[in-house]
Amino acid sequence: MSAFRSVSLVRRSLAVAAVVAAAVAGMGGCGPGDRDAAMSPSPSATSDGSPSPDGSRPSSAAPSAVPSTEPSGAPSASPSKAAERLVSVTRTGGFAGVHESVLVKEDGSYQRLASARPTDGGRMTPAGLARLRAALAAADFPRQERVQFPEEPVRDGFTYQIVHGGYEIGAADPLSPSLARVIDALPPFS
Repeated sequence: MSAFRSVSLVRRSLAVAAVVAAAVAGMGGCGPGDRDAAMSPSPSATSDGSPSPDGSRPSSAAPSAVPSTEPSGAPSASPSKAAERLVSVTRTGGFAGVHESVLVKEDGSYQRLASARPTDGGRMTPAGLARLRAALAAADFPRQERVQFPEEPVRDGFTYQIVHGGYEIGAADPLSPSLARVIDALPPFS
């Protein structure tokens, strides 16, 4: 496989992983009711673009996976779903061409996804959650390179999109030791 094709494949994998992460972030909670609520239109938006009763206009911009620093209008009664997330990891590739994600919340509950569809979830043990938190702290995400791909790709290896603490890292096998510890501390992908 040529180097150009490898880079193209990696970029495409990261783009797909980013779309999945944005879709999952929009789904919010782990239950089907949360997904339905997240997918419903905003009550303040009108279909013809005219101001709603509160005077606001619907935004024509597409939702962004990047958090905004600007106020978003009325304060929410609950914290942001993204703020509740400890880490999310999407793994693509391998011999079978898998596309799997694990999203772990601050409380240790997690959701698995396969091909961007929720499959199952659970709750990490306190010891497992402590191990994951220690691995995340040791990985020192603010100091990690955002893109970590070897010069020679591993055939049938995995690429990863890891999001933690407002930082996103794209990496591929073989992972750095600190990122490998994070992956090892996660609940299994399947």
